[in-house]
Amino acid sequence: MRSRTFVKNAAVAALVAGLAGMLGACESSGTTTSTAPRGAGSGSPTFLSTPSRQAERPAPAPAAEPAPAQPVSRPVASNNCNYSPNAGADMSVAAMAFPTGDAGSSALMLHQVMPMQVRRGAEFGYQYHVTNITNGTLQNVAVVLESQSNLEVLSASPAAMSGASGTTWSLGDLGPCETVVIDVTARADDVGQAANCVSVSYNNSLCAVTQVVDPDLTIAKTATPRVLKCDPITLTYEVCNPGTGVATGVVVRDTLPAGLTVNGSRNVEIPVGDLAAGECRELTVTAMASDTGEFCSPAAARSGEGLTADSGEPCTVVVAPELEIACNARDRQYINRVAEYEFTVTNNGDGVANNTTVNVSLPAGAEFVRGSNGAMPTGNTVAFQVGALRPGASETVMVALRSATAGDFRVGATASGACAEPVSTQCETNFRGIPAILLEVVDLVDPVEVGQTTTYRITVTNQGSAADRNVQVTCVLPDEEEFVSVTGETGHSVNGKTITFNAVASLAPGAEASWDLVVRATGEADVRFAVEMTSDTFTRPVRETESTNLYE
Repeated sequence: MRSRTFVKNAAVAALVAGLAGMLGACESSGTTTSTAPRGAGSGSPTFLSTPSRQAERPAPAPAAEPAPAQPVSRPVASNNCNYSPNAGADMSVAAMAFPTGDAGSSALMLHQVMPMQVRRGAEFGYQYHVTNITNGTLQNVAVVLESQSNLEVLSASPAAMSGASGTTWSLGDLGPCETVVIDVTARADDVGQAANCVSVSYNNSLCAVTQVVDPDLTIAKTATPRVLKCDPITLTYEVCNPGTGVATGVVVRDTLPAGLTVNGSRNVEIPVGDLAAGECRELTVTAMASDTGEFCSPAAARSGEGLTADSGEPCTVVVAPELEIACNARDRQYINRVAEYEFTVTNNGDGVANNTTVNVSLPAGAEFVRGSNGAMPTGNTVAFQVGALRPGASETVMVALRSATAGDFRVGATASGACAEPVSTQCETNFRGIPAILLEVVDLVDPVEVGQTTTYRITVTNQGSAADRNVQVTCVLPDEEEFVSVTGETGHSVNGKTITFNAVASLAPGAEASWDLVVRATGEADVRFAVEMTSDTFTRPVRETESTNLYE
């Protein structure tokens, strides 16, 4: 119900009491609700301007976290709201409390301030003073001019709207003890009484608020872009909740491609737990590759609410060095001569072979003579630090050896590098000696009288480093000499003037074979005794002569 109050014509002072009685007979009602967002109902008048207020409304408190709605009791009248308009002596004031008529049990106090007397047809002003006499906020306060007699409202501040229920001033919310003043300009065209009837109401609403949230998930995966096969791969997952509210029970999962494992398994599962709104967490695992190639996989995040997110598919390229070593050396060399061994190590893989080394093993009986730059001999090993060997690159090292004995000598080398399988090779050189046969012949008696004898001593010496075989010596007597006898290393045969010694099967280095051939001088002459030698090494005959003077 709405209460009504009448505006008296200022010309009739006695009307004041009558109007007060009329006001007392009016009823009003107000609806109380919790202090929640407000708004006029459908069909309510709209504001034309902002009311002027004698008491400033308190600043709104910061928004708090939503809580379950609780019923709010009817605003309680405050004893501190003893508002009274400051009216002049020529003004009359009528007041009424709404909705009960009693200020102690009402919520609003309405004062009307009217001139006691006005001239017919002249414009005059009057006021409505609306005060919240409670200790709480009243929402959607409205003043309605329901009827009027001999009174024409020309303008008002704030402006009013006309509706089915009359002219209405919508004042919005009034804080505790807050007063709004409505200034009205009116005119009365007839002599007599001018009156109006107004009501004031409020309409608090009870609103329940719940927080609406929308958690979300995103996941980004990164991986080490390129590694050696023996190096770890770092996989990083960043999972975030860019939404509102908590994402609960978040789990990150990743199924790695074949050839990639974390702790021996291809399945990665990381419990993340709850993610608050706007929170991100970074998770890291270490994977190892069992082979070379490109390894790619996406990761996924899941939450207890069924939220899902997938990452991109980052890739890791796994490379590895692949070493090869080859040997280059002479197949044969003479003893006491130097033989060089070259070892070439090549990286045929697609990764760098860091800290590459070559270790050369020397055979027993061989003497290390020299090595290429960086050679580090230790006992029967010579080491070389090659360093980083890039894909396709090669490096050659060399050792030089010498042997004082004949035989087959194997020289081996092993190349190794970081993240590379060791590789080995070997070369074999046959060290052998060389025969060097010295043929000597000397006459033990010279000159020789005809009829007398002399002895030719024939000596074959191997001055070389290897035995010679089938050493054959043949002598040819001059015409003035004749064969008498022979002693020596081997037997012999005589064929006219030619004496052939049986071959020496093997003549070792430093060994010698000798024969003493006795001949008799048969004529006077200056003769040349000739000796010839052949062997397996010296197939071209070696010739030696000795001059002897035969006389009578």
